[in-house]
Amino acid sequence: MQMKRTLTGFVVGVTVVGALSGLMGVQAATQTQTKQLSQAYVVIGSGNNDQAGMLKKLDPNGKAKQITVNGADGDQYLNLQGVSDSAMISSVSVAPAEPGSGTLVNLQKYNGEDNITKVTAQQYAMAATLAGVNDVIITVTSNQAVSGESALAGVYKALASDGTNLDDNNTTAANDLLSATSQAQSEVGDKNAGKLSGSVTDTAAEIADNKQQGNEMTNSDITNSLNNNLNNNNINISINAQQQIVKALETFQQAPIASSASFIDNAKKQAKHLKGSTGDIMAKAGDFLNSEDASNLKAQATGFWAKIKTFFAGLFNQN
Repeated sequence: MQMKRTLTGFVVGVTVVGALSGLMGVQAATQTQTKQLSQAYVVIGSGNNDQAGMLKKLDPNGKAKQITVNGADGDQYLNLQGVSDSAMISSVSVAPAEPGSGTLVNLQKYNGEDNITKVTAQQYAMAATLAGVNDVIITVTSNQAVSGESALAGVYKALASDGTNLDDNNTTAANDLLSATSQAQSEVGDKNAGKLSGSVTDTAAEIADNKQQGNEMTNSDITNSLNNNLNNNNINISINAQQQIVKALETFQQAPIASSASFIDNAKKQAKHLKGSTGDIMAKAGDFLNSEDASNLKAQATGFWAKIKTFFAGLFNQN
């Protein structure tokens, strides 16, 4: 079923489920994630008024520890200047995935509602990959309707807590690209979210490949590359939507990650996975590295079906 994703007010949300491994010293930024995430994380948005509900939803087994993400983190990682702590609302769990899985994203309903109104699972996966994230499973939810555009700030903070400090220039460029795909996403619909995000990721890989060979791509080059990748996946978008993406890709070309050799391979693999992905659930239990994290997914599903069973039992018991 295709869901309508529209921006519902200016409510920005972020909460990430995870475990804080201890206070980290200042470390040099890295271009791509090279070490496996050591544990699952929960990052709770500072403006979320149902933190207990978020933990129950994203960490039903109670195995993950938590950290908090606030407006200053949104500014640091995503260049969201002027965002207040109270505006950071949505919740995200971050867990290590099987090696070679890439970035997998699940969008979880909250009390039956799709509260992430604007961003698809595939857009999140695309942006996280372009920021340097690799082999993690991210679950996003919110207890109220939010655009979801700032949710990745919590992911990046969780990685930093785990010892992987991604370059802020990369995370900002990646989030700019996430925002730049918004119009195109609304045009192609949710059923084509994977093909759109995969096409953009393929284009980013080509940009990085050319740059590392000493051939930076012009606006015209990037436009042609994007159009070729979109056409290969039977995706049609408006000129205006195309121009927004191209502009963001030009910014990406100047980000440090475009000079990372490992990024090219990661992006190509992620693009292939994205183009075969549909819907809100990219990760399954077998994709988790740790069985405890996988059991959370099963517990979430069990809780959902238990509610359905109780609902129908109530109907049949009515006189």
